[in-house]
Amino acid sequence: MNLPGKLNEIVYQVIFNNPVANAYYKSKRKSYLTKEFLLSERYDELMLRHVADRKKFLEYINDAEDKPQNFRFRHFKANKILGSWRWKGLWKLKNELIPVFFDPEKKGIDFGGAFGPISMQAEIIDFSKKDIFDRPVRFHSLEEVTFKTDFIFSSHTLEHIENLDLIFQQFKGILKPEGIIVLNLPAYSCTRWQSGIHTHKDFNDHRWTFYLEGTKPDPNIKNLLAIDTFAAKYFRIEKKEYAGDNSIILFLKNYTS
Repeated sequence: MNLPGKLNEIVYQVIFNNPVANAYYKSKRKSYLTKEFLLSERYDELMLRHVADRKKFLEYINDAEDKPQNFRFRHFKANKILGSWRWKGLWKLKNELIPVFFDPEKKGIDFGGAFGPISMQAEIIDFSKKDIFDRPVRFHSLEEVTFKTDFIFSSHTLEHIENLDLIFQQFKGILKPEGIIVLNLPAYSCTRWQSGIHTHKDFNDHRWTFYLEGTKPDPNIKNLLAIDTFAAKYFRIEKKEYAGDNSIILFLKNYTS
């Protein structure tokens, strides 16, 4: 990223990450976290801000590594109102995801979603006491969940967890037969997200560096894991792709033996 880009990032952080801005955008975000908004031209306009060529934008997958203006806008400014829906992969697949996440007849889990709920109806599991809307978080671990769920969503969370076998076993224990899991995960191709490089004072450092089978990342990268191969031990893989923003999208489906 060039110097003007770095300066813009700093400006975005100062202007949009302060108590006054947080309070203002918190009130707006709830009205944006609706099926109607996510299917609107307004949502598309925000996601495509600073994009000159839509076709190239859809094909481009290294947004997080290169930090073009569109990425900085979505993740350092519009994130205040878009939350998890700022991710390119979710936007690209919204027509598949919205009918699931906003179906009032379905029960859902948002694993690690306190600061960016995927919908207002999904039950959040997070170590935070409250979510971004000041709603109490009822569950702080998967083992506390007492109901069967139709779907599980998680975004940029699993890479922080050492024991993924335990998490996937717990996913399987609470997911209904034929229930689905949607995972949005950081990929190895973003250097700052690699295990051993990424650190965070509030959350655990990245324990894993994810990639998809068939890719050949540098073997010197720490804690590489082919997440699709790992997930296939527990669930049927319906979709897998590098979906932009240097992230991986996995659609998994439960099956009964």
